[in-house]
Parts: sequence; structure tokens; C-alpha cells
Amino acid sequence: MWSGEKGYDGITGTFHTVDSEDIPYQGAFAVSTRIGGSLKGHLISALKSCELVFILESVPNGKKRLARISEIFYEEERNSVFANDLMRWEPEEMCWSYNDKLTKNLMLKMTKKNAQATRILQKELGRLALTKPMDQPLKESLKSKIVLDE
Repeated sequence: MWSGEKGYDGITGTFHTVDSEDIPYQGAFAVSTRIGGSLKGHLISALKSCELVFILESVPNGKKRLARISEIFYEEERNSVFANDLMRWEPEEMCWSYNDKLTKNLMLKMTKKNAQATRILQKELGRLALTKPMDQPLKESLKSKIVLDE
């Protein structure tokens, strides 16, 4: 979390969950349990470090499959953390659904890093969202909400 907060690129980590909205909380809780300190402070640190989450699910033969890509963001007005699913595997339909509504903050960071790739991603996500739109892409982290409201 410290490396991500300091702006180092390419930081990855693993948490065992299917709830992308709770990953910042899990990271904060792990640090708080290990070294102590304020859970709320660690959560704020985790929110600065966590932007995109990739959820994998188990499939036969011990393999994993990508099930969701989510943007994680803090919404100041509601004082809460949300996962904004960008791609989600829909098992009932056996296909992907898409959402092209990224937050302004993530769009600015991506554009600063690589404007051309950002335009390509936005165009492709927009095209896919028209053909296979996602139902209810936002999910609030109740665990984070409780901690942030303390």
C-alpha cells in the first residue's frame, strides 16, 4: 500500500475475495492488524493505492478465469468507497457486459500516462457497452463506509 500511495507504477497484490469494492478495506485491515494504527488512516492510504481491481474465479482443473475488472474510487459527497465494474462476466448469459463510465480522476491519470491508449480504451469500451451494456455497475463497500463514518 505504501508503494502504491507513493506513486510507484505497476504495483500488484492479491486478496482472496470476490467483492472488488472491499479490497481497499481488506488491505487496510491487514496492515492495521499487523502493525496497528488507525484503521481509517490505513483505509485512506489504501484508497490512494488501489485504482483497478481484477477479480479471478476458480474454474475446473484448478485454473482461474477473469470474472471482472473494476475501478475503485472514493466518493467524497457520500464519504464512501465504490467499485465501478468496467467489464463483468455474466454467467447466466455466458458473455461479457461492459460499462464505459470511468471516473474523471482515473481518466486524467490514464491520459497523463498515455493519451493515445486512453482514447483507444474509451472508444472500445464505448463500442462494447453499446452492444452488451452492464446492469448496475456500481457497488458500495459497506465495510469501508462504516470505517469512514467513525
